[in-house]
Amino acid sequence: MSFSFASFRFARGRYRIWLAIGCIALAAVAAFSAASGDAATKNASRTSATPDIIVVSGPDADPFFAALKKGVTDGGRQLGVRVQYTTVTNFQNLAADLARLLQQAISRHPKAIVMGNFFPSANEQLIRQATRKGIPVFVHNAGGPEALTAGALFYVGEDATLMGAKAGRLEAAAGVKRGLCVIHVPGNPNLTARCNGYIAALKKAGG
Repeated sequence: MSFSFASFRFARGRYRIWLAIGCIALAAVAAFSAASGDAATKNASRTSATPDIIVVSGPDADPFFAALKKGVTDGGRQLGVRVQYTTVTNFQNLAADLARLLQQAISRHPKAIVMGNFFPSANEQLIRQATRKGIPVFVHNAGGPEALTAGALFYVGEDATLMGAKAGRLEAAAGVKRGLCVIHVPGNPNLTARCNGYIAALKKAGG
């Protein structure tokens, strides 16, 4: 299942989006756990210190992910769910570091894992591993189609190509002929798709 935001405003609107995403994911986790008899809590590797939900995503020093962290933290507080946001300190070696954190999250056997699937090729087998262990996986922001194919239950995020195209059309309408799209995390296919959509839309408008 997927739920996609084609576009959204930043500033204060961004936090509201991430709070909504957090609540949607957390509510889905709670419903799934209740329906399944909460088998994850019966696993021997789970302890009283294990959070209900472990979120594996980007570094919260980045404003984008800081808003995400606040959203899921506030959502957990509102729903009475224990949530732990785990991340790396920077974007260097991001694919390998996030995969390592995801592996660690799986080993703790929480009730659910929420993750950003920014590097699908690095995460596919880990998602399959989590689902085999009975841990439901929910994906936000990126890599939805790949994650769902690997066994994730739910995706909340955008279509990166459409997001880029929307930005390109808006800039073209404002008179922009030459634009710049920065891929600040090399190798991230979501950012590549967004820039490709942006460039295609700008070119189509005569840029």
